[in-house]
Formats: sequence, C-alpha cells, structure tokens
Amino acid sequence: ITKPLERYRAEAPRTGMWIYGGSLAQGWGLEDEGTLPWKLQERFARARVLNFGTAGYGTTQSLLALERYLEERKRTHGAAAAKGPLIVVYGFSDFHAGRSIAEASWLRSLARGSRGLGATPYATLGDDGELQLHPPKTYPAWWLHRRLATVAVLERLWASFDAMKRSSQANAVTKKLLLELDEVVRQSGGKLVVALLSQFG
Repeated sequence: ITKPLERYRAEAPRTGMWIYGGSLAQGWGLEDEGTLPWKLQERFARARVLNFGTAGYGTTQSLLALERYLEERKRTHGAAAAKGPLIVVYGFSDFHAGRSIAEASWLRSLARGSRGLGATPYATLGDDGELQLHPPKTYPAWWLHRRLATVAVLERLWASFDAMKRSSQANAVTKKLLLELDEVVRQSGGKLVVALLSQFG
C-alpha cells in the first residue's frame, strides 16, 4: 500500500491521512503497533494519520461516516474546515459488499452480537441505476422467535427473501459506492486510495 502513497509523501503534512473501513482497517484485536494506521504513521512520520476504521463497517457505512465528519468539521469550524485530508485510505475487503447492501447473513450476525438491536444503513440501486442510500435496517425479530424454532426458521427465510434483490446488486452497488466515495474525497480536496485488506494475508 505504501508505494502508491510515496508520491504524496512531501505533501502529507498539509492535512495528513484519514483511514476508513471495517475492523481490518481499524486494527481490531491487534496491538497498536501492528495496525494499518500505525504502520502508515511510521512510514509517513510528518503526516497526521487519523484512524476512523470501525468494526462492522462496509463501504456504505464508511461513505456516510466520512460525509458526516466533513459536515461536522464545516459546522464547527467553518467552510474552510470542509476540506478533508490530502489522502483518504479506504481499507476494502471482499465481504464489505455484503455489509454495504445489508445481506441477510450480515443482519443476522449483527442481531446476534447486539441481542437483536443491531441495525445498519445500506445502499441499493434504483430502477434508473442510481445509488440509493437507506436508513438502518435490522434483522426480523418476530414474536416467540426465542421460544419456537419454527418462528426462527421463518425469520431466516423472510430475511433471505427480503434481501434477494439487494444481494443480486452487491457488486454493482459496491462499484457505485466506491465512485461516490472518490467523488466526496475529491470535492474535499483530497485523493482516495483503496487498500485491499485480507485477514488471511
């Protein structure tokens, strides 16, 4: 990842780098010294590297988080603060596509990890092929689902049926999200670098 960034090394002190992505970008479960943001800070010592990676995030969530932070900076510090960093590094993993469209298995994982309270914003493509962002969605939690196995099975079937169209759009939605992320970064005066991250690398 550092090679594409070398040409920006002399400019990095202007505003530094912001890191977005899921747990692999965040460095979940690692000592600080082993995380991607730490390694980039070591490599680009004069830059200010900020870690916005968040466990559970995909491309939709990272895009919204970046937009929200830019808006907060503008509201708090004025229009000049709407400018972002010189570089935004987005740590992309192949499973982010499922997170970004709220596939059924991901919603189920969130529900399990949060005792049924997990919700995530997601994206789809409209009939015109344009990107559409949606409010947070949850896995179904029907009455008696903790008591009757049949209800839990029906929940799973319904969630899979509900996500069927979204799942077929996963790759196309991901491409649109990456283009939108690039546009937001460029409008803030920076450049987007997509780092392909794997937990098996």
